[in-house]
Amino acid sequence: MLIRLKKRGMTASSPILVLLILILSITLFNGYLLTKSLKNSIYQDAFLVNKLGQIRGSIQRYAKLKLNNISADFVKEQIENDFNIINQFVKQNYIPDAKKPHFLYLLKKVKHDWDELKKEKSKESILITSENCWSEANNLTNYAEQVSEYKKNKLLKKVTYITLATAFLILLIIFFVYFMIKKGLEKEKIIDPLTKLYNRRHFIDNFNYFIDLYERYKRPFSIIFLDIDNFKQINDTYGHQKGDEILINLSKHIMHELRNTDLAFRYGGEEIVIILPETELYEAYQIAERLRESIKNKIKIKSKPVTVSMGVGTYDGEGMFSFIERVDEAVYEAKRKGKDRVIISK
Repeated sequence: MLIRLKKRGMTASSPILVLLILILSITLFNGYLLTKSLKNSIYQDAFLVNKLGQIRGSIQRYAKLKLNNISADFVKEQIENDFNIINQFVKQNYIPDAKKPHFLYLLKKVKHDWDELKKEKSKESILITSENCWSEANNLTNYAEQVSEYKKNKLLKKVTYITLATAFLILLIIFFVYFMIKKGLEKEKIIDPLTKLYNRRHFIDNFNYFIDLYERYKRPFSIIFLDIDNFKQINDTYGHQKGDEILINLSKHIMHELRNTDLAFRYGGEEIVIILPETELYEAYQIAERLRESIKNKIKIKSKPVTVSMGVGTYDGEGMFSFIERVDEAVYEAKRKGKDRVIISK
C-alpha cells in the first residue's frame, strides 16, 4: 500500500540517529578511557617488572659485598625501599585478582629468603641463601611479566571490541543517514513544497490503487474536492504572499482534522482533494460538512472567515477521470449556489 505520513516533522529515523550518535559517543569515550588505561597499565607494569628486576640484581650485589666483607647497608636499604614500593603496588590493586594470590605467594617466599639472607654470617650460608633468594626473585619477576602480558591482552581484547563496535556504529549511522537522505528525496517527489500536502502525481498513484481495491474486492472509497472561495480576490486584495499563507494554514488544518487513514493532496492552485478510504457517500458528506464548518471557524483573514466550496462523491466504477470530473462539477455547483457549502455529486 502507498505510504502516507499524516503528521510531518521529525521522522521516526531522526531519534534513532540521535540515539546511535549518542551510543557512538559513549563508545568512543569508553575506547579513549580503555586506551588510556592500557597505556597506564603498560607503564605501571614495566615499572613493577623493572623494580622486581632491581631487587633481583640487588640481592646478588648484597651477597657479593657480604662475601667480600664490604659494607652492604646501602644495598640493603635500597632493597627494603623497593619492597615497600612493591607493597604499595599490591595495595593499590595493580595486580589482577585472578593473579594476586600466586603473586603474593612468590613475594612472600622472596621476602622470607631475604630475611634469612640478612641473618647469615658464614660465606657458605650467604652463598646458598643468596642463590635461593635470587632464584625466588627471578621467579617473581618472570611471573610479573606474565601478569603484565595477561593484563595487556585483556585490555587489548576490550579495545578490539570497542573498535569493532565503533566501526559497526559508524556503518549503521552511515546507513541511517543514507536512508534518511533517500527517504527525503523520495518524499520531495510526492510532496507539494508550499502546502506540504501530497502532490497531484501522488494523488493519481493513490487513486489508481483505490480503484484497484474497488475492482478486486468492492472496497468503497469516496473523495472530497475542495476549492477556496474568492481566492483570486484574496490574492488581489492582500497579495500572493497572504494567499500562500492561507493555503498553508488551510492545509495544516485539514491534516489535523482528517482521520489517520485519509489522504489529502494539493490538486492544483487552491484546489485540494481528499481521498476517504472505506467510506460510503453519507459518511463522506458528514466528514465534508464538519471540515467545511471547522475551516470557516478557524481560518481567518483580517478577522474575516475563509470559506470553501466542496464536492463529494463515492466511486461507482466509472473510471478515474469520469469520477474526478463528476465530483469537480459538484464543486462548481456549490459555487453557483452561493459558495460555502457541500454538494453531493450526481
